[in-house]
Amino acid sequence: MTTLRTIMLVALCVAMIGSPGAVTAQAPQQLDPKAAQEYASDSEKAARGDPDAAYRVGVALESGRLGGLKDLNKALKFYRLAAQKGHQQAAARVAQIEAELGLTVGAPPSLGPAFSEILPMFEREYEAVVHIVYTPSKTLLRQIEKGAPIDVFLSAGVEEVEYLHKKGLTLTGPPRIFAQTSLVLVMSSDSREPMMSIRDALANRTTRIALGDPETSYLGEITARALTKLSPTYKSRSNILYAPHSEDILDLIRRGKADVGLVYRANTVSSEYVRISDETPIGTSVPIQFGQAVVSTCRASLRSVADQFSDFLMTTRIQKLLVKYGFDSTPLPMGLTPTERKQRIP
Repeated sequence: MTTLRTIMLVALCVAMIGSPGAVTAQAPQQLDPKAAQEYASDSEKAARGDPDAAYRVGVALESGRLGGLKDLNKALKFYRLAAQKGHQQAAARVAQIEAELGLTVGAPPSLGPAFSEILPMFEREYEAVVHIVYTPSKTLLRQIEKGAPIDVFLSAGVEEVEYLHKKGLTLTGPPRIFAQTSLVLVMSSDSREPMMSIRDALANRTTRIALGDPETSYLGEITARALTKLSPTYKSRSNILYAPHSEDILDLIRRGKADVGLVYRANTVSSEYVRISDETPIGTSVPIQFGQAVVSTCRASLRSVADQFSDFLMTTRIQKLLVKYGFDSTPLPMGLTPTERKQRIP
């Protein structure tokens, strides 16, 4: 290989590993032309979908063997490419790097479909890594109280965030309402049974009703409150099935283990297995407001990114995306800053 060719490959490698804010400089080292050539070759193969090549590029970027420069953000991108193709070692490195570097967001499973589009937008625009933990809100609350390394808490209810705020465990003040949905009764989309209300389901002892567990999820708690007003003795019925969160309720219906279930309206948009049987199961619409806050367990090195993520969720375009995924258009909450008000008003 000519000297010019070698120089060009070395320059290409240096350019590829340089990204603002992500590079960690080590002691200068002399670039090995052979290593540079291998890196360039692997980069081309990775671009064509070769998982092994993508993994090797990730290792090179993570180790800094090309001139002593490390770029973990870029290494993570290549590891993710390889992991998507089933590369197990790459998948392990993705988990490790996300845990070390990424902003950790605790969120209820109901946000999963919407966040599959929202998170990549944030990561791309802010050059950040976000590791999201989908867990029922009440479980996340207990974990935060015990010091779990969660930076931003997104709750399926305002009460959980308000509780942490009163205990001095939020860094951004009271809850910020970023999403809203409502409670609906659903049944299998394949069911030949006529549409029924929750009153019909409760009256029929053979109808199996799936509900959220009030001990683990806010969905279960709000459901228990509403049903207690409607039918104080509903808990004594043998046809009640409890599930940890909404996705489990939908799964029970999909597998034929339950006939109907109470879930968030937003859950129905991404599920082809259910249809809404009762729009207002409690007689009136039961609004569910999702709250968020940067919490006291947020790592100091990630505080600015956490604030950016919190603000990002409040912008008009993200609000419109949430509506696309079945959430209601939220009313403008009190206490927003003038900048937030301008961003939220179309």
